[in-house]
Amino acid sequence: MNARNYSYQNEIEVKVLLKELSREKKIIFLFLTASLLFSLSYIFIKTPIYKAEVVLGKPYESQLLELNVDNIYKVSPATTVVSVVDSFRNGKYLLEFYRNNRKLFTNYLIDERNIEVNLMNVTSAWKVNSLKIEKKEIGFFSFAIEYPEIIEGHNLLNKYIEFIIEEEKKIYLNELKEIVKSKISLVEKYMNASKLAYEIEKQAKIEMFDEAIITAKAIGLKKPYEQENDKSNTVLKAQINNQQNPLYYRGYDALEAEKKVLLEREKDELFIAELVELKKKLFLLNKIDPENKKILIVNWVKKAFKQEEKIEPRNLLVILLSILVGLIIAFLKILIKMTFEK
Repeated sequence: MNARNYSYQNEIEVKVLLKELSREKKIIFLFLTASLLFSLSYIFIKTPIYKAEVVLGKPYESQLLELNVDNIYKVSPATTVVSVVDSFRNGKYLLEFYRNNRKLFTNYLIDERNIEVNLMNVTSAWKVNSLKIEKKEIGFFSFAIEYPEIIEGHNLLNKYIEFIIEEEKKIYLNELKEIVKSKISLVEKYMNASKLAYEIEKQAKIEMFDEAIITAKAIGLKKPYEQENDKSNTVLKAQINNQQNPLYYRGYDALEAEKKVLLEREKDELFIAELVELKKKLFLLNKIDPENKKILIVNWVKKAFKQEEKIEPRNLLVILLSILVGLIIAFLKILIKMTFEK
């Protein structure tokens, strides 16, 4: 058989097939109708699954100023947003959130005897994706859950993210409060140590004055001692009031007056140099009281909306596939019939 005859034979077979197909319109129509009815039944019976998505971004440095006050506590925008992401991934607050929001889980089958396992099954399809903008560092994160139509998935996701954010914020605020509390305790210890050191030094001075007064009275030195220097024609008179010479050189009148002033001093704290700076620090530390509302550890870029994206069933895809399957089955049926007729 040459190529010409082969081509002619194929042409005849195609014509026969097309003729047979036109004759079997009823079969094709029946299979298409059955396939479409099946697909429509599936679409009607199948519970629709939707996807809810939340997008969060890093906060600005200015939104963390209430936490990063006076460099006492330092937290970066990247740290805060990642802590929220990690908490969502590992279900850190899921059980607590469930106990506070049972109504949101009403249509989930959760066995109270084994809550944690059931909750992990519920959240198995929950996802977190990092979103990159060209070659810039990761600044946004997408949180997505898939849920059946009977669940308010968008509300569940929004409230769960809000819950995580508030719980993480509490951690940062508590850490700041603990650090401030620790620093206040340390400053107070320094203040007490300074006061104690001053009291010891003051008592030592009084004892030195007592000893010097006794000595000055013993030698009859009432006024400051004056020393003459006869090395030149002039008489040089120098008052000896410094610490390099014996204290009793000042005379007991001056020493008793200094001792009286020291004993009658009412505000000793004014004479403790480092105490003033410590009081300033203590005042500033006590003034640290971050406002929760002013702190944003993440930025909401997008909240989840009701039934924003349908995952399944894909109605159009199901119908197109059913048409294709119906045509294939009808075609095979006609081919088998033609084969047996030959």
